[in-house]
Order: sequence, then C-alpha cells, then structure tokens
Amino acid sequence: MKEINTNTYSKITFSILTMLYPITYILGNLAININTILIVIVGIITFKNKLFDIKNDKITILLLVFFIYLIIISVINYYYYSISINISKSFLYVRYLLLALVLRLIIKNELINLNYFYYLSLFLMLFISIDIIYQFLNNGINITNYLAPSDVHNTGIFGKNLVAGNLLRIFAGLSIIFFVTSTKLNKKLLLLSTVVLITIIASSIFLSGGRMDFILFLAFLIFSTIVVKKFRFIFFISTLFVIITTFSIVEFNKKEVTFSLSKQFSYYNYYDSFFRNTLIIENFLKKQINKKYTDVKKGTNYLEEFLDGKNTKYDLTISNIFSGHQLIYLTAIDTWRLNPFFGNGIKSFRVTCKDLLYLPHRICATHPHNYYLGLLNNVGVFGVIILFLIIFLIAKKFLIENFYKENLKYLPFLIVIMIEFIPLRSSGSFFSTHSSTLIFICLGILIGCCSGKIKKYDK
Repeated sequence: MKEINTNTYSKITFSILTMLYPITYILGNLAININTILIVIVGIITFKNKLFDIKNDKITILLLVFFIYLIIISVINYYYYSISINISKSFLYVRYLLLALVLRLIIKNELINLNYFYYLSLFLMLFISIDIIYQFLNNGINITNYLAPSDVHNTGIFGKNLVAGNLLRIFAGLSIIFFVTSTKLNKKLLLLSTVVLITIIASSIFLSGGRMDFILFLAFLIFSTIVVKKFRFIFFISTLFVIITTFSIVEFNKKEVTFSLSKQFSYYNYYDSFFRNTLIIENFLKKQINKKYTDVKKGTNYLEEFLDGKNTKYDLTISNIFSGHQLIYLTAIDTWRLNPFFGNGIKSFRVTCKDLLYLPHRICATHPHNYYLGLLNNVGVFGVIILFLIIFLIAKKFLIENFYKENLKYLPFLIVIMIEFIPLRSSGSFFSTHSSTLIFICLGILIGCCSGKIKKYDK
C-alpha cells in the first residue's frame, strides 16, 4: 500500500509540474527555470541513484556524452584560448541534462498524466490566438487594452514582447496532434473542429508577425500530414485552409495601415520583404565570406575608425535588413571558423566576436541570431553530429519501427523537436532558456518512451 501511495503522490506532483510549463512560458524565463528546478529536485528525491542508471541505453549515453563534451570544450576554451567566457554557464546548463534524465524515468515508470499538459496547452493557445485575432480586427487593441507594437505585430497579452508566434507554434503543435489522435468524435465533426482549430492558431501566428514561426508551423502541418497516417486527410485539408486564409489576410491588408506609432507595413510587404531580404543576405555573405582585407590591425574597431574618418578605405554595409543580421551572420561564420569541429564553448559568441571587430562588416551581439550558426559556434560540427544522432535514433524507433502506433500520446513531442531542427530554421538560439527547456523536455520524454516499458518504480 505504501508503494502505491508513493507512486500516486509522485504521479500527481510530476503531472502538475509538467502541466505548468505552458504557463511558465507565458510568464517568462524566471518561471521556466523555477519549474525546471522543482522537477529536477523532486526527481532526484524520488529516483535517487537510479537517475544515472543508463547502462544499455544508447540514446541516454549519447545525451550524457553531449553534456560532458559541452563542459570540456567550454573549460578548454576558457583556460587555453584566453576567452573570457563565463564558465559557470556550462555547469548551470547541466540542469537540462538532469531534467531530461528525470523525465526519462517519469515516462518509463508511467508516473505522469500528460493529458493535463495537453488540455491546458490547448486552452491557453486558443485564448492567445483569439486575443491576437481580435487585436488585429480591433485596430491594434487587444482584450486587455494592450496596443500592438506595430501593424504587423499583433502580440496580444505579450505587449512589446514578440514571443506569441513562438509559443503558439510550440504548444499549439503539441496539443493539436493530441486533440486529433485522442478526441472521440465522428469523422466529419473531427475534420471540422480540427480545421477550425488549426486555422485559428495558424492565422494568429501569421498576424503576430513571427515570420519564421509561421513557416515552421506550416512545416509542422506538412510533416504531420506525412507522419500521422491515420489522420493524413485531416491535416492535408487543414493545411489548405491555412494557406487560403493567410492569402486572404494578405489581400485584405495589402494597403498600408496607420493606426500605431511605428513605421507601417502591410502584411504583404512584411512577408515579401522576408524572402527578398533573405536573398540579399545570401548575396552579401557570398561576396564577403572569403574577402581579404589589408591595412587593418587587430585590436582596433574598424566601424569606429570609419565613422571618425581615420580609415575609409573599405566601404561599409550599414543596413537595417533584419536588424543588421547579415553582419551578425558574417561575424558568426568567422568565429565558427576559429574552431569549426569542436566549437568555442557555450554562449561564447558574445566574447569571440570582439576579436573580429577590426575587420569591416563585423558586429557583436549576444548570440548569432541563427539557430545553426549558434550551435556551430558553441559545440562545433562534432557536437551537432551528436545531437543529430540522438534525434535520428529516436525518430528511427518511432517512425521506421512503427513504435509510435502504440504511443500516439508521445508522437507530438517527436514532431515538435524535429521541426526545431529543420534545415529551414534560421532565427532563434538553441541555448536560450525557451529553446533548451523545450528541447530537453522533448528528449527526456521521447528517450523514456523509447527505452521500453519497465516495471513500476520500486522505491
């Protein structure tokens, strides 16, 4: 009886803490980190030494190798390359390893009810979506009287914080698949409700101005159409409705509007500029990536000298395209080349970029503002290969071996994490709190599922 009570209390605790993640993502990084630490603490108390019992579990061993590797390269770069990286960040990042290990055992021992997580995610994302659509139709003012930061950024309750599209893409994606695969409705009603649900969420992502988020959500729908075979027709029809709806919004909003204080764009100009600027950045990088400069000295700042008129030999590209992202990308490629195979350590770009400011067209930032350039800078090619291998082994278990047919409730996490690493991905940072928490939640749950069922946890 004592064992049953222990498992019951553990299941309730883990279910509640996991369910809280959608709320913590709305509240911000501090709330996310507190929730993560609570899960880790409860997990350590519950599982004790069983947490690192990973023998014969290849995927978990690879995950452990990745974190050991991350710490080693950060320490090496700190001591031997004189890079003033805050090395404590590497050790603090281990919390995500612990999170994944705890979730792995939670899933293996069936100490969680994910239904609460899915239902709450669906409710919150629907509320946010409806609020954003209302804001768009109500001249930029949402339900709580927040004013949209611009005509193409309807952010709802998030105000000036442009995170709505990202949250909708993640948590709506997780809850939509659960809704489709678990709801006991007849075929016609399920088709209708799913099309309406997906169209509302996709439209709100589009209206939030999250251009990459919208592209990734479309990729999510297409991938779901391919993978979720039993409901392929539903996802296909939903994708068509999303495309038709967003084209209708573009046509409706083609003329520039002027209700807010910032420079205005129609959605047509805003999304069209995304693709045009992508080509501009690509051409810029091709011209500059291998260009050699003379008469520039290390330890100087070329931009400052250029503006002071001391060194004007090379013309500078001073542009607001993607807020200067083409300059950040060029700098990130150079810093990656410093250590292409092993990387420069966690969150190193903000430091290594300073050594390149003597060159024209280089700039510093907290991170490269590109998912893969950020990964390559931090962990190099070798680290990226480890991550890809982990995801490949999980995907192989689920898709090739048809493991997902008996584990549909875990399938949303696989699709979401595969979209996170899709080659189309440009914006974002793997090592941000938002991304890292999501990635290691997904990995922990999927690894626990792939490890196979074991007997109930015996304290």
